[in-house]
Amino acid sequence: MALPETTSQFVYIAPVIVGVACGFLELIFVHGDEPGMGWFGHGMHALPFCILFSFLSMNVSFIYKVLNLSFTSNIYIDLGIRAAIGLIAAFKIKAAAAVTKGHGSVGEKLPYALAIGAVIAAAPYIWPLIVKMGLVPKFLQK
Repeated sequence: MALPETTSQFVYIAPVIVGVACGFLELIFVHGDEPGMGWFGHGMHALPFCILFSFLSMNVSFIYKVLNLSFTSNIYIDLGIRAAIGLIAAFKIKAAAAVTKGHGSVGEKLPYALAIGAVIAAAPYIWPLIVKMGLVPKFLQK
């Protein structure tokens, strides 16, 4: 089974846009979940990690090409790697709220963290659709 329209070139603007969107979503979730813990500081902490995980997820095909891996046409391996990146991102997001000083619970709600992880994992497949719909200016399509 062939992969959907993902590129084997290094993608650098799209992950930043997706990461900032996920970071903003994280701000909304944390503000609703943990109002007393300094939600803005936590959201600003989560932003670089959302961008980092978006870079990883959106450049899996590039890594395949650089490492000259032979299993690049297997969609199940591709989806598995991106799902793992999304789960790690969700765990990191949930754990960051749990280690806040004076905070006793285990961070924000699990569905919120999983939603952000799912957006990060699905970003390489959703981004081409967003571009085709004309929602992104030409200079931001790299």
